[in-house]
Amino acid sequence: MALIVLMEDDLTTVKLITEVLKKAGHQVLSADNGIDGLALVHLHKPQLVISDVQMPRMDGLTMLATLRDDPDISATPVVLLTFLDDRSDMRMAMVSGADDYITKPFRFKEWRLSSIGTRLKPAPSSWRWKKPSKPRWPTAPNT
Repeated sequence: MALIVLMEDDLTTVKLITEVLKKAGHQVLSADNGIDGLALVHLHKPQLVISDVQMPRMDGLTMLATLRDDPDISATPVVLLTFLDDRSDMRMAMVSGADDYITKPFRFKEWRLSSIGTRLKPAPSSWRWKKPSKPRWPTAPNT
């Protein structure tokens, strides 16, 4: 079905996610850091990236910013996966360009049906992620 790049430094989590995705018919390539993961994305042009936030060498938010700044891969959907469950962490991830943010531990049934299935729907070919030029909310007038 789809090619997915998984960036995760915990081997147990990699094995679990890979097994679930392969059972669903997907092909999975994995890397244990953002640098190697980005190399896989450039080389294979996957339909989805699933990335941990806290990884060695390059964390998930830096990887996401790098991916979004590259016109060749910027439209690739990215789901961030992390133990960080504070609302400010989620907000930062979404403002940085994440398509979804899933906290660990998670339930695979819900995870597959909502986040992954939705992200694998084809995007319009003209779609490119663009960093917001200004806040999406009104600012208070200067007084």
